[in-house]
Amino acid sequence: MSDRSFGSLAREIKKKWRMVERSLYWGDNLDVRYYLCYRLRDVTGKRVLDVGCGPGIVLSVMDASNRIYGLDIVPENIRYSRQFNPQGKFLISDMHRLPFKDGSFDVVLFNAMLPMAQDKARMIASLHALLKPGGSLYLTTHNRNYYEYASDASMVTIPELKDYLAPYFEYAVAGFNPFPRYPFFVPNMFIDKIPFIWPLIRYLSERDLFSNRSVGIYAHAIKKKV
Repeated sequence: MSDRSFGSLAREIKKKWRMVERSLYWGDNLDVRYYLCYRLRDVTGKRVLDVGCGPGIVLSVMDASNRIYGLDIVPENIRYSRQFNPQGKFLISDMHRLPFKDGSFDVVLFNAMLPMAQDKARMIASLHALLKPGGSLYLTTHNRNYYEYASDASMVTIPELKDYLAPYFEYAVAGFNPFPRYPFFVPNMFIDKIPFIWPLIRYLSERDLFSNRSVGIYAHAIKKKV
């Protein structure tokens, strides 16, 4: 996908968000989940589970050839998920009691949910178990090294996330978006409209520049084949 298409995708996602309760919004026009959606557009023909799917907007950008499933503990989120993904299967469930057999999915999504995990290492192990050998985990989370989250013990740093993933996955982990979030950095409210901003942030992330202090963390992890 071209950088121009990336910008179009971001506008498409924001249009969907305007149909949803504003309190559910990611809260940042440069959130790492926009980048996740960009990467997920290349996934085709897979059985995909979104753990903590929210209103289903991330799943809604995926190719129609995928078989999509989502779970969330909030009934309103499931209602929106079904609205945006009429072909998907959604259920109300807690992420700590995943109602699927081991090896059920080619792809698992786990986005902004890690801080809520009661035991992060055990949660990563559970996600790993859901995947077929060679399956992919796409994970995003906030970065505790970003100053706004520095005192929040529920957040993780990039080295900590790597430690959680290492026993089960081959992985690539990088920070995303070094610009302070709105309202701490007022231009962030409008910065996503600058034509070169998406290619710039992509460039920085994909070359692991300024990762340590970035707002978000993006990880693509592939289950190790035994």
